[in-house]
Formats: sequence, structure tokens, C-alpha cells
Amino acid sequence: MRGILLALLLLVSVAAMAEKDPCRKISRKVDKAKGTITYKSPETKYIWALKQYKEDTALALLIHFTDNVEHFETRGAEVEFEDGTTVVDENVVIRCDQEKAIVAGSYASASSSENGGNYILQAFFRITPETASVFASKRIKRVRLHNRFKDIPPNDGYKLKKYVACLMTR
Repeated sequence: MRGILLALLLLVSVAAMAEKDPCRKISRKVDKAKGTITYKSPETKYIWALKQYKEDTALALLIHFTDNVEHFETRGAEVEFEDGTTVVDENVVIRCDQEKAIVAGSYASASSSENGGNYILQAFFRITPETASVFASKRIKRVRLHNRFKDIPPNDGYKLKKYVACLMTR
């Protein structure tokens, strides 16, 4: 009986440790056609952490959110950390796509939020060898694409810090 209880206690503690290990949540995808291996964190609010191998290695954040104003042909991104440190890259290209709105039962492109049309902003923010230690050691507080800021929930900022640290070791 004591042996069973001991084994059960050990099993529960191993399972609890696995839940706390953020590296176990990183997914891996191999695309033989493109010749890439991509590691991706689970999505947090507005951000995924990614690492991709092809000819070279790229470590980045995929930042994405919606806005009710268009941002076509814009550049510039910023990541702000809990201590006020910022990493800025004004050369980041922002992709802006318009959501489709439902108008009179059919899908149509809407140019304003009154018709339900929003714009999806998306950008890859490259983490360089010079900035990697900042991303792996500090909690992300806020991000900016072009001139729009989004606050990152504290728990998500903490998770992202852990995911970037995991990706640095892969």
C-alpha cells in the first residue's frame, strides 16, 4: 500500500513539474517542401514566439492584433518591458489586411468599424543576438505596431519571456 502511494505521489509531482516547464509547450513543424524547421510557442495575447531554421536561423516574435484604422504600407515596431526598457525596430514591415464584414447576409469588404470592418496588423519582430538576453529575462509589458500600442497581460508577458528562453536553447 505504501509503495502504491509513493508511486502515485511521484507520478503527480512529475506531472506537475511538466506543466510548469514552458519548453514542453513549444511545438515543432518540419516543412520538407520549404526546407524549414519551425518551433513555435503557444499563442499569448497578441504574440507568438518563433524560431525558424532554413539557410540561417531566425528568432522572432509574431505580433498581431486588430485595429479600426488602416495601416497599409507602414513600418515600425517596439517592444516595451516591465522595467521600461524598450527594443525598437523602425524597419519592421507591417502587414495590414482588412477583415471581411457581414453585410446584408453576404460577405463584403468594409472600410469602417460601423460596418464591422477591422484591420489585422501583423509583423515579425526579429530578436537579434544582441537583444535575445533582454527578451529571455524581462517580462514584455506592451507592444507597438506603427502607431498603435497594445498592453500585454502580465501573465502572458511572463510566459513569453520563458518561451523565448526555451527557443534560444533549440
